[in-house]
Amino acid sequence: MCSSDLGRPALDVGCGTGAHAVYLAQQGFHVTGIDVSAEALRHAEHAANEAGVVVDWQLGDALTWAPERKFDFVFDRGLMYCLPSQVLGLYKRQLFSWLRPGGQFVLVHVQREHWLDICPLGPSKLSGSQLRNHLAPQFSEIECMDEGQMRPLGVGPLLRTRGYRFRAQPTETSGHVPLTRNAPV
Repeated sequence: MCSSDLGRPALDVGCGTGAHAVYLAQQGFHVTGIDVSAEALRHAEHAANEAGVVVDWQLGDALTWAPERKFDFVFDRGLMYCLPSQVLGLYKRQLFSWLRPGGQFVLVHVQREHWLDICPLGPSKLSGSQLRNHLAPQFSEIECMDEGQMRPLGVGPLLRTRGYRFRAQPTETSGHVPLTRNAPV
């Protein structure tokens, strides 16, 4: 992050107990954090108070939430990973509706390392190419950062955590592609 980010609106979607939202606020962003858990948001408010920062905490469902403002930066550390595949198109439209043209979406995502890495329980994991294809053409990848590998249960599938940075693409007529709730993915 750079000095030009100071005071810019940022959203931590699926913020949980607020660690990332608090960090962004400490970096000078005007942060909104949204989560479906009131209990998590109570912990998040406590964390923000302890850190001496202000975050606008919102209780709500990211798939239906409609904020009053647009954001320059949206951060997701696990929500998209946990969503069922049948709602990923809706989530993509939500992301696009939250961001200003040219805004950035940062996603930390757990993905499959190999086609044999199948885990019948838990969320479906997209590969890097599946993720890029899913977010195109509304988002273009700026950067991919390798964060590490893990075996959640100590044995079984090897998962890789990667960070991605995408830019929301404006249309030729300046502005966002108009997407409705029923628009194709």
